[in-house]
Amino acid sequence: MALKCSSIEEFLLMRSFKGAMMSRITEAQKKIIEDAWEGDLNQDFLKVFEFGILTVSSENPRGAFSGKGDIDENFIRKAVKSYQADKIKEISLKDVNTKSDSAVERIAVAAGKISEEHIEKASENHRWLMQSENVLGVLLEKYIDSKISKQGWLWCAGSFIKAVDFIYPLESGEYKILQIKNSSNSENSSSSAIRDGTEIEKWFRRYATTGKYNWDALNKMIEEATGEDPGFQESDFMDFINKTLTK
Repeated sequence: MALKCSSIEEFLLMRSFKGAMMSRITEAQKKIIEDAWEGDLNQDFLKVFEFGILTVSSENPRGAFSGKGDIDENFIRKAVKSYQADKIKEISLKDVNTKSDSAVERIAVAAGKISEEHIEKASENHRWLMQSENVLGVLLEKYIDSKISKQGWLWCAGSFIKAVDFIYPLESGEYKILQIKNSSNSENSSSSAIRDGTEIEKWFRRYATTGKYNWDALNKMIEEATGEDPGFQESDFMDFINKTLTK
């Protein structure tokens, strides 16, 4: 029977009542997952998927799951594929095939911000930086996962759980829920609305206006849950990028 709660907040309040009322992954769903999974089944995926199942109710039929429609075979297979892609894929920057817009370049030159001599190279570098921004989010989550997974935190890789990036099962039966952002101004309105009235904690890596880093706050959040300081710091993240990114 589905958990009768209409929001993630109500789910968190009721999660500690263990027993028959709690929904679990069905045998049919597990069979689909096993069939879709490449290689040995990752138990962490089952735990993350079950977190999503526990938030489903008649009032909120998708619970914490992203997207629209039924939690059917097609959705489950896509969730498996996206989760595995985030967990195992190599991250690299692809060759830039798009062409620059001459009007955009002309505006920068006419405004006196970039010289005629440097505009072509600046435009090429801009496209590389835009591509770098596209992979920064998953690199950040991979880095965090590399340091806290051993403590029992689960990475909600694949973005099939909305507005939630990491969960930590507490002894009480509830969860500590964490949403990760790269910058203080990078949150969009949809993820902000999802978090209203819930127990989802938000952390961002850097302050947009000052450029200062916010790792101490994340270290404190993790230590409060597990009793261990993971030791996050910007220099360590830079080393992780150097080691992880495929050239």
